[in-house]
Amino acid sequence: MYWLKVNMELNDYQKEAAKNADYKNLDTIGGLLYTTLDLSSKSGSFVNGIKNILEKKNGKIDINDKSELIKALGELFMCVSHIADELFITLDDVASLNLQKLKQSQPEILFSDETEEK
Repeated sequence: MYWLKVNMELNDYQKEAAKNADYKNLDTIGGLLYTTLDLSSKSGSFVNGIKNILEKKNGKIDINDKSELIKALGELFMCVSHIADELFITLDDVASLNLQKLKQSQPEILFSDETEEK
């Protein structure tokens, strides 16, 4: 499996992903609803992919399965990016706010001295 590694900032990704948005309803509930439904649909596809691995391959994930799951994860990430656009927030801000929340809720687990050294 070959992966093209590109150093990209979250906000740069968000700008590129916005070019592929299927909706034009910024600042309306319609845009937020559409992007949320898209996330739900793509989440179901991701879950079905895992279910198929469990049912048809006894849970053994091969390199092709990983490749398909990673592609599906990218689709989910794009949906999250579109939702952030609808909420007028950057992915960098979403990630930063999430880390702040995690640090407040579980500082001893997620942000111990050992973690910070890495």
